Amino acid sequence: MDMPSTESTFRVVWIAPSIILSFGVTRLCSDAILVFRSRHQAPLDWMPLAWAACIFIWQLQYLWAIIELPNFVRTWTLGEFAALIGLSLTLFVAAALVLPDKEIEPGSSLEESFVRDGHWALLALSLYGFLAVYVDVWMFSESLFSPGSMMLAVIALMPLLFLASKGRGKRGAIAVANLPFTLFVAWYQSPAAY
Repeated sequence: MDMPSTESTFRVVWIAPSIILSFGVTRLCSDAILVFRSRHQAPLDWMPLAWAACIFIWQLQYLWAIIELPNFVRTWTLGEFAALIGLSLTLFVAAALVLPDKEIEPGSSLEESFVRDGHWALLALSLYGFLAVYVDVWMFSESLFSPGSMMLAVIALMPLLFLASKGRGKRGAIAVANLPFTLFVAWYQSPAAY
């Protein structure tokens, strides 16, 4: 009996995480459309939109970078599968909670929704960052003190710093700094081509 190839095994392993990640991308895009539709009824707030953009960037980066995983993992364990599921689930939770899942009612605001549920989205995003560091060290054999791991650790800490900060000015500065840093780290962590 022939053993399945690494590539075909990976395709089977990747089905569940990719479905979860796809639901997260769909959820985030749908919620963004609902927020856009609500713009005449309730004021928009750029901070939740900036965090939603960061989550979307990580969703795209994860989808792109995972293609190279069969080059690093030859056999799959339950732990490695669980790590992929964990990465997908944390991004799904972040995507599901960062923006409201229905049109904002008159008299309400995106800021109120973000204060109510957004902190959970940011905690999930932070957990994603820490889990990504763990996966890079464990599955990709990257040093914990490599530039990539260190940047991912900062990415994991930024939402926690945002949540620990008081005042809209400080939180705004963190959100403004986080978006270009997220773009840079996602680019740095991604292969240019396959």
